[in-house]
Order: sequence, then C-alpha cells, then structure tokens
Amino acid sequence: MKKDQSVTSHQKLISRIMAKEYLKVCRANSFNILGEQGTFQNAFDFEFNNTFLPWIFSDVLHLQQGGNAIANTIRSLNNTISQNLADIHAKAVAEEQERRRLAKEERDRIEKETQERRAVRAEQRKVRAEQERRRALQGNSFKRRGEN
Repeated sequence: MKKDQSVTSHQKLISRIMAKEYLKVCRANSFNILGEQGTFQNAFDFEFNNTFLPWIFSDVLHLQQGGNAIANTIRSLNNTISQNLADIHAKAVAEEQERRRLAKEERDRIEKETQERRAVRAEQRKVRAEQERRRALQGNSFKRRGEN
C-alpha cells in the first residue's frame, strides 16, 4: 500500500511535470497566436492604426492633390501675367523708339529748314552786295564820265 501510494504519487508528480512542460510551450504559443490575431492589442492602437491613419493619409493625399492644382493655377497665372507684362513692356519700348525717331526727324527737318533759310539769306546778301557793288560801280562810272 505504501508502495502503491508511492508509485501513484510518483505518477502524479511526473504527470504534473509533463503537463507543466507541455502547457508552458502551449501557453507561449497560445499567447503568440492570440497576440498575432490582435487579441491583446490596445483598443486605441487598433483604432489608431485601422481607422485614423488611413483617414489622415487619404485626407493629406487629397489636400496635396488640391495643393498641386492650386500651385499649377498660380504658376499659370504667373506665366500669363509675366507674358502680359513682357508684351506691354515691348509695346512701350517700341512706342518710345518711334517717338524718338519722329522727334529726331522733326529736329532734322527743322535744322534743314534753318540751313536752307540761312543759305537763302546768305544768297540774298550776296545778291544785294553784288547789286550794291554794281550800283557803286555804275555810280563811279557816271562820276568818271562826268569828270571827263
């Protein structure tokens, strides 16, 4: 009886040790499996990873695409304004060059007219001087004839 009890208690001890060893491995595997399935995951982390992050990524992507559209619109407006300013500047430069050309032509015309008037006056002076010289010569020739 004592021997039976000793064998039974030895069997119980061995079975307990074997069960603990088996359950230790089984427990570690069970916790790993449950952890991988998300059983022990924090509800905040779960909501954060599965709800908030996808929403914020899609929202940021949408805003970025909208920002790109706005940036493209601004670039287009900038190009249009720059081109318009360049056209206005080119027109103003052409008008200024034309104004200067016309002013130079006017100055040249006035200078030419002034030179022509001076030439006419100089010619008139020469003619008068020649006429006076001839009168003077004629007057001298009458005086000489009268003296003779």
